Amino acid sequence: MKKIFILFLIVSIKINAQCPGTYSVSFVSTPTTGCAPVSVIFNNNSVLGATNGTVYTQWNYGNGATNSYTNPATGGSPNGATTYTSLGNYTVTLNIQQYAPTFTCVGIATGIITVTCTTGIIEYDNSIKITVFPIPSHEIFNVSIDSYIQNAEIIVFNSVGQQVIKSKIYSGNNEITSNLPVGIYCYTISETKQIVARGKLIVE
Repeated sequence: MKKIFILFLIVSIKINAQCPGTYSVSFVSTPTTGCAPVSVIFNNNSVLGATNGTVYTQWNYGNGATNSYTNPATGGSPNGATTYTSLGNYTVTLNIQQYAPTFTCVGIATGIITVTCTTGIIEYDNSIKITVFPIPSHEIFNVSIDSYIQNAEIIVFNSVGQQVIKSKIYSGNNEITSNLPVGIYCYTISETKQIVARGKLIVE
């Protein structure tokens, strides 16, 4: 006899058929990507099944931080917020349960936060220390490397991931003319095609 397994991935659900109204669970993250440390606000756009009962809200931000709330349905479901300090992709989960004597509503929503770079001085293998300054900068910024480095370059990306600067850099101080519009940019520094540093560049 053949066994058939079916896997369902549910992002937002109404579990109990008795759940009244247009119950749904959703949120909007602002921002969804950035350089660490990046603070993110999660605006809870969920719609409850009714205005009675008790609402249990749980945020799991994917970085080890969580928030849990219990309140009457008349108070709605709270927003979330956290700060990400390390590179990576983080899955955020919002779980809302609404209970009343005549119905039960349960819903889940998920989202992704991407941290692409860090700021400040970055050390690599305890031998190369790289500083990008000033932050914020204007038309010119500097890359200072305090040890021998070869075949190195810096690449700067705008907020949508487009490459806007690519320049060779060397040991010592490197002065780079940017002429970039005002905004927040991410950069990578590589030696022999291997990334040794990432960071954030602010242009004012």
